[in-house]
Amino acid sequence: MALVVEDGSGLVNSDAYVSVVDCSTYFTNRQGSTAWNASTNDPQEAAIRNATAYLERRYATLFNGHRVQEAQSLAWPRSFVTDHDGFAIDSGSVPQEVIDACCEGAVLALSEDLLPDIAGSGIISEESVSVGSVRSTTKYEGGKSQIKRYRKIETLLRGLIVVSGTIEIERA
Repeated sequence: MALVVEDGSGLVNSDAYVSVVDCSTYFTNRQGSTAWNASTNDPQEAAIRNATAYLERRYATLFNGHRVQEAQSLAWPRSFVTDHDGFAIDSGSVPQEVIDACCEGAVLALSEDLLPDIAGSGIISEESVSVGSVRSTTKYEGGKSQIKRYRKIETLLRGLIVVSGTIEIERA
């Protein structure tokens, strides 16, 4: 079954943020990816679906703004969203950052499960930061989270997600 790529209109049946062709172009423009280039169309489509599912399950509730259509299948497009510079993002589009994050997730999904089952993920219960003599403390309920984090994906989405929690800064 062919990918149904979200085009910014809030499709009810989309299952991807990027096409195989656009994902291949993404990696070609960035000096390529051996893993991506070595795979064929079917594994690439599956990887894009898995990466899109990962973005949905991991970040859908953290994205700024609101979905444009009640019945749309994915979190994007969204309204009332600005980028990290404060510029409005067109509510009839999927931001390039989301598309790029999907590409990065797709290449990872060729070789690993992006959302494996885990036991005992911890929730941050306390966090403190000091500037003088640099000190950082993080305490977890139930132990440290075992959810794997992907820096490239998080960095790409940084300006589009709600940052929750508070950080207390103390003077030493």
